[in-house]
Order: sequence, then C-alpha cells, then structure tokens
Amino acid sequence: VILGFLPSIIWLAVFLTKDPRPEPKYLITKVFLFGIIIAPVVILLEAAVKQVASSRINSLLPEAFIFFALAAFVEEYMKYWVVKSSVLYKPDFDEPHDAIIYMITAALGFAAMENILTAKTIYPDGFATTIGVISLRFTGATLLHALTSGIVGYFLGLAWFFYHFKKQIVAFGLILASLLHLAFNYLIFLSPDAAIPGNTVLLLTMLVFVLILFDRLKDRHKQLIQSVST
Repeated sequence: VILGFLPSIIWLAVFLTKDPRPEPKYLITKVFLFGIIIAPVVILLEAAVKQVASSRINSLLPEAFIFFALAAFVEEYMKYWVVKSSVLYKPDFDEPHDAIIYMITAALGFAAMENILTAKTIYPDGFATTIGVISLRFTGATLLHALTSGIVGYFLGLAWFFYHFKKQIVAFGLILASLLHLAFNYLIFLSPDAAIPGNTVLLLTMLVFVLILFDRLKDRHKQLIQSVST
C-alpha cells in the first residue's frame, strides 16, 4: 500500500507547488480519495469495454487498439467526472487554473489505486521486483495519468472564458487526452523496447506543455481581473 501511494504523493506534492494560491487541503484530500474510489468502477467499465472490443463486427482496426482507445476514454472521463461531481461548483474553485490542480489530484488518486493493485500482483515475485515495477510506474503510468488529466484541466479552465462553448471545449480536451493516453499504452503493447524512449519523449513533451498551459491560464485570469477592475 505504501509503495502504491508513494509515486502519487510525490507527484502531487510537486504539482501543488505550482499553485500560487493553494487550494484547501480538505478539498485536495476529497478529490484524491474520490480518485481512489472510482478505480473499481473503472475496472468494471473496462471489463465491459473488453467485451465490446472483442465483439466488433467487420472492424478494420485491431481488437487491442479498440480496447486501448475505449479504455483510455473511460479513464479520462471518469477522472473528469470526479472533479465535476465533487469540486467544480464549490466556492473555492475560483480560478481557471484550479481545474488543472484538481484534475491532476483526481488522476493521482486513481493512479495510486492502480499502483496498489499492481504492487499486490507483483509482490509474490519479490520485494526488489515490486520496487522496480513501481519505480517504472512513477515515471510512466502515474505521471501519464497526471499529465493527461492536466490537459483536460486546461480545457476545463479555458471553458471559464468561453462558457457558451464549455461542453465542446471540455469534450475536445477529453478526446485529446484520450488519444495521448492511447498512444502511450498502445506503444507499450506494440513494442515494449521502443516504448521506453518513445514514451519518455511523449511524457516530457506533455509535462512542458502542461506547465506552460497552467501559466497561460493563470496569466489570462490575471488580465481578466485587471480589465474588469479598470
């Protein structure tokens, strides 16, 4: 359990330092816990997705591709649902870049449960093996969840400025995040050896963009406040 939580806690601490006005700890804790709670629901949904992928009719796409694509969307949507249902309409959600913080928090809660289940499965192979797998997930799947949700958070924050197009903007963010999630997982499926350098470049690129997009939302909100006050 400790090994499963550790990667998420470390990344959460890193991303929270970006917020100039920290969110209430009880809300961060709530969203993180909700991210954990939805993991079993996602597992059940992905079991249904597997059935859909295996029962495709005259599809030109491989079964594995269909499964990874649908599973990626399910995970991205459920992480968004956590934020939407638990904190989106709270008074403390008062800045557009808060969306990135809360989306990353939900994602890291979800990733923590994934890591715990992985550690439980791997542990019979030895403690050293478990450490190795969790270390890979620290710089791989755990970070992926945070970054794809951070991208959804950017579009959720962007909808703050274009309220009438909120649904379309958020839908675009979910699709983009799902495609990036799909690329990461499907590359591992196709070629585990090529996945390490390929996914490293993908994650680093996403990390840079999430940090840039966070600052852009922050600056845009600051400009809006200044224009209103003058």
